[in-house]
Amino acid sequence: MVNTSFCIDLTVLGTEKHLLCKESGFVWLSTVPQNTWHLSGNIKQESDWCLDTVLRLAGKTIEISPPEKFVNSMKKFTEESDVLPWQHLMPQSAHRAFMKNLVNSVVVAIDNIPMSYYRSCWVPGNGVIRSLKQATIDNVKWRAIIDACVPTMGTVKTFRPDQYGLAEKIVYDRFGALTGRLTVTDGPNIMTLKKEYRDIIVPSTINGCIMCIDFAALEARVLLYEAGKRCEDPDLYGMIARELGKGVSRKAAKAAVISELYGSSKTALGKVLGLSGKELNVFVKQVKTYFNTAELLKRVKKQFVETGKIVNRYGRHVVIDEPLDHIMINYYAQSTGADVALLGFSKIVNELSLRASNVKPLFLLHDGLFLDVPEEHIETILKIDSVNIDGYVQKFILKVEKLNCTQVT
Repeated sequence: MVNTSFCIDLTVLGTEKHLLCKESGFVWLSTVPQNTWHLSGNIKQESDWCLDTVLRLAGKTIEISPPEKFVNSMKKFTEESDVLPWQHLMPQSAHRAFMKNLVNSVVVAIDNIPMSYYRSCWVPGNGVIRSLKQATIDNVKWRAIIDACVPTMGTVKTFRPDQYGLAEKIVYDRFGALTGRLTVTDGPNIMTLKKEYRDIIVPSTINGCIMCIDFAALEARVLLYEAGKRCEDPDLYGMIARELGKGVSRKAAKAAVISELYGSSKTALGKVLGLSGKELNVFVKQVKTYFNTAELLKRVKKQFVETGKIVNRYGRHVVIDEPLDHIMINYYAQSTGADVALLGFSKIVNELSLRASNVKPLFLLHDGLFLDVPEEHIETILKIDSVNIDGYVQKFILKVEKLNCTQVT
């Protein structure tokens, strides 16, 4: 029984048309319908209806190849072509059984895969990535860096301007990191471009400005919000220092939170802070209690025991390489933070498309969004100071920075 319509690609079936499966029956089509789940054997991260992507997110696999005896008999030809007309190469009864088994496998998978994460988080993230435009590059500055043969010249080369002064459009991989953080697979590698060279990215309009909207202490804020606390102060660590009491510096608060997030040893933290013994133990316990990480760890561990993975705030499954306490906390915070960032930028980009459509989103850099902003919208961007994200009642605080307001010379 097909409760959810889906389409199996002709390249998978080895047929001349795609097979649409729906509650009322099966239909052969020349084109894949829009807004229909599509199984093609290839992950299409940019698609909002890619069944292969949903299966990957859920850690599920479906056998889409014909029986091994047919595949082995056609090995010579499969080396020459990935697409074979199985409809004509297999006995009719065998091909019919292959299609029936595949359809049944998809039906079972769809009924057992939670689609909520894909719809609530993945699709909005796709919208942000699709909104990104080509950045304008100052060819004179770019060429000067290349001619200087700087150590990071390879990264700078990825920003090579074309005849119109534009870099290629960036391409991200949303599966490149275990936690869902973006990695760059093609185009300008903003992830590894040193800050000192960012001025090669210039505004495309007179008196415009390259600006960046950043989440303030995002992962630490996720941990704080998981503990049920609030913080609308852009300086999260300063607020924590004040609340922990007299004698706790901002530096100490930040070091302790980072230690909790990334698992540095108590001894290493003590060296940074100049504390040891009972004094260090009391301070570390104070921070752990403030964030109530013990409760979060208990919940995350329970998920790991039940599923073999940890599950972030929005339902994304995260495989961990070592089930250590600090890794579980870090991966939970980092994965949830990655989703929060894309959900927040989705809201911002959608709002700008209505109120300031000539603002161009350019790059995503972890918790930051780079924008090419015309002069008339600079003040609008500067006023963006927070965003509400579904899943949390607390606001997430944003920082806005002008990076470069110099045009191409």
